[in-house]
Amino acid sequence: MNAEEIEVKKRYNRKLYPVYKMFSWDLLFYVAIIFAYLTNVKGLSAADVFFMDALYTAFKFIMQIPAVVIVDRLREKKKFNFS
Repeated sequence: MNAEEIEVKKRYNRKLYPVYKMFSWDLLFYVAIIFAYLTNVKGLSAADVFFMDALYTAFKFIMQIPAVVIVDRLREKKKFNFS
């Protein structure tokens, strides 16, 4: 990469950052609303909500392993031989 390409990418990233920040703050708002909904409307305790969140996080962490294996196998099938 030369200096000009790097500068173009930096400009693009500077334009994209406010959009990224907007969506990341929106996610924090979403978490607060879901927590309030589960505790007030559904009647779950805060401990129950945190426990479900911990289970969900552990499940996502464990499922990363099969996902990586599947992606690696698909990538091997997509390799092209141009010789």
